[in-house]
Amino acid sequence: MSARNAALGAGGVAEGAGLAHDVGNLLGALTLYSDLLALPGVLREEHRSYAAELRLLSERSRAMVNRLVHHAQAEQPRYAAAGTVLPEVVQRCHGLLTKIAGRAVEVSYGAGAFERVSVPVESVERILTNLVKNAAEATPWGDAIAISVEGATESVGGGFRRRVVLAVRDRGCGMDKAAVRRLMQAGGIVPANGRGLGFRVVRELVAISGGCLSIESEVDEGTRVSAEWYTADDFDGQEVKTAVENDARSRTC
Repeated sequence: MSARNAALGAGGVAEGAGLAHDVGNLLGALTLYSDLLALPGVLREEHRSYAAELRLLSERSRAMVNRLVHHAQAEQPRYAAAGTVLPEVVQRCHGLLTKIAGRAVEVSYGAGAFERVSVPVESVERILTNLVKNAAEATPWGDAIAISVEGATESVGGGFRRRVVLAVRDRGCGMDKAAVRRLMQAGGIVPANGRGLGFRVVRELVAISGGCLSIESEVDEGTRVSAEWYTADDFDGQEVKTAVENDARSRTC
């Protein structure tokens, strides 16, 4: 690389960092206004949840801007090892998810749902947002979307390992087996409107965090997308790459 190109590249990164700093300031002001709106007496009680959701959007936008800067500087993002409780994230985002979906979002928790998993909260929020948005687009007639979290176990070497499964289900148009296969492939986007781009984000977030992703879908019946992770106590930090496909389910780990 020439000295001129190196200088231009460094200048671009510096400009990106400066823009990110300025956007961060704007989002910081938005967070402040959110806190002001949340004060008693400012909003009616039925509207106070909007302030909390606005604050959440602001905080996560700042986090994503920081990630963009790290990406431009060729830095690897640092993922916290602290455990995340998936139902807590679902509950905090529930109001925002219903607005994204434009309809009711049903939530259920099974046994083992509250086990901690080693996944960043920000990643779980992005996974939920993209899956719920995709489910809403696949269900134009307004049927409810369902989110579930439950525990599971598997036998390994005479013992057991615990996992937590986060699933989003719709009763929309569904997909045939070929469409599911294409969607699960790296870079695969099935619909012409680009709806598969959100799923690509989900697939990458799940892979980076050491999880497994699966799709079960039937044409005219709907789709269930599941992301699962070993519990924080059972996660060994090793990346395992496998692919399992059959007539009913496509799964990648």
